[in-house]
Amino acid sequence: MTIESKNIIIIGASYAGILALKSILNKTNQYEQIKLNIIVITPNDKAFYNVATPRLLIEYEKIDNVLFSIKETVDNIAAKYSNHSVNFIQGTVKSVDLENHEVVIQSKYKYDNLIIASGSRSIMPCWKLDNEKDQSLTINSIKHLSQQIKNSKSIAIIGGGTTGVETSGELASNYSDKKITLYSGSKIVLQSIPCLSSKAEDQLKKLGVEIINNKQVEVDGNKVKYDDIVQEYDLVIQAQKLIPNSEFLPNQVLENGYVKTDEFFRLHSFPEVICLGDILSIGSHSLVDLLYNQKNVFDKVISYEIFKDESILFQGYKQSTRATMVVPIGKNGGVGVVFGIPIPSFLVYWIKSRDYMISKARDNLT
Repeated sequence: MTIESKNIIIIGASYAGILALKSILNKTNQYEQIKLNIIVITPNDKAFYNVATPRLLIEYEKIDNVLFSIKETVDNIAAKYSNHSVNFIQGTVKSVDLENHEVVIQSKYKYDNLIIASGSRSIMPCWKLDNEKDQSLTINSIKHLSQQIKNSKSIAIIGGGTTGVETSGELASNYSDKKITLYSGSKIVLQSIPCLSSKAEDQLKKLGVEIINNKQVEVDGNKVKYDDIVQEYDLVIQAQKLIPNSEFLPNQVLENGYVKTDEFFRLHSFPEVICLGDILSIGSHSLVDLLYNQKNVFDKVISYEIFKDESILFQGYKQSTRATMVVPIGKNGGVGVVFGIPIPSFLVYWIKSRDYMISKARDNLT
C-alpha cells in the first residue's frame, strides 16, 4: 500500500484548535494510507478556559485551575497516534499566502491543508487570550481587574450580552456595598435570547443592579458618555465586543474581520483551507455551537478534503433554531434555555453558576 504524506497546519490551540487536532487524528484510524505531519501554531503556551472569567474576577485564586499547557496537551493527544508527526510552535502568524500554500511566522511553513481556528479577542484582555501576546497578558489583566473591583465603590459594565450580565450578577451578589450599573446597547439585555431577558433583568435588579438599556455609549477612562450625559465611575469594565483574530489573512476573504466560507467551512476558491470556531462569519460564536453544530460538519469535510474520501455524504452548516444559553446571575442560579427549552434557576446553578464549570475546563481544552 502506497503511503501519502500530507502537511497540515492548525492556527489556534483553544477550543476549536484542540477540537480540530483531535478530530483529524481520530480520522487516521479509518484512512491508514495517509501519514500526517501536523503543526499547531498559537501565540500562547497555555490554553485558557475563559468561560470562568466572571467567577475569576471574584475568586482569582482559582486561575491555575483554568490554564493548561498546550505543548503537554498536543503531546498527549499525539502519543495515541505514533505513526503521525505532531508539533507545537509558539508564535504569531504574520501572514498566509493562499496561492502558494504558505504560513509565515518567522519562517515559512508549507501546507497541503490549513485549519484556521484562531478565534477572537476582546477589548479588555481579561475575557480572552490575545492574538500576539501570550497568556500572561490575560492573567495579569484578571488579577489587576479583580483588585480594582475590590477597591471600587461604583462600577459600570458595558455590554448587555452574556458576559456583561454574568459579570454584573457576580459583582452584585458578592459586593452588596458597591453600586453596579449595566449598560446595554440593545432594547433589552440578552437580546439574542429574548425569552430570557425579563427574567434576567428581574434577577439583576433584585441584586441592586441598575440597568440602562438602548444606549450606545462611549468610554473615556472612568467616564461613560451617551446622549448629552456623562457619568463617572470608580471603574468601567468593557464586555461588549469581540475582535476576530484574522489580521494575517487578505481582506478579500474577510467580512467584518471574520472569515467568509462556504457552508462547509471551506474558504472560497481555496477548499484546502478549512475554518472552525469563532473566526467564522457564520455561526453563533459559542462553545455550544462549536460542539453541537460545527463539529459534525467539520468531521465530514476533513474526511473529504484531507483524506479524499469521496464517498462522504455531508450537509452544510445550519445554525440551530433551538438555542442553548445558560447565564448565571450570582452563585445561586440564573436564567437559561437548553435546546429551546427554558430551564429553572436551580438547574442553572447545577449546570454552571455553582463553579462556572471550572471542573469541566480540562475536558474542553486538553
